Amino acid sequence: FFFFFFFFIKKAHHTEFFFFFFFFFFLFEDAVDVRHRYAFKLCIWPGTFGSVYLEFIPRRGPEPAALVWPIQHRIRLSALSAQPHILEKVRVLDPSGDKVDRDFFATVAPPSANNDEGLPWSNFLTAEEYASGAFIFDGELLAVTAELLPPA
Repeated sequence: FFFFFFFFIKKAHHTEFFFFFFFFFFLFEDAVDVRHRYAFKLCIWPGTFGSVYLEFIPRRGPEPAALVWPIQHRIRLSALSAQPHILEKVRVLDPSGDKVDRDFFATVAPPSANNDEGLPWSNFLTAEEYASGAFIFDGELLAVTAELLPPA
């Protein structure tokens, strides 16, 4: 199950500073098994020293009692490249993977009704990647995908 998200990013004229904060809710509502129709929020904003920060935040969704907690599925987040010679940038969140992911998913199992505790990707785009424009379409559009993968 796959989602595209588009974030509009505007740089301040004649400066390297950029200002944005976005969040997007999504729901894996097409999952065949109702127990895996998780809801999430993606947040994106400026990081330190010109980088771009992305945060993945699990939400309860419309039927939290029907869901399996903790989440068993892996979630693949990607920044799509605007240049054909540069590959997309990918991070897979794996509840059975490294300690950081395991601890995070165990902590938010299930998330509270208004959960804002997220798993950060602090160098989603480094300052160099952002400045290069390699991941920015038409000078202001950042494309991010989220995909629900089977458990490892």
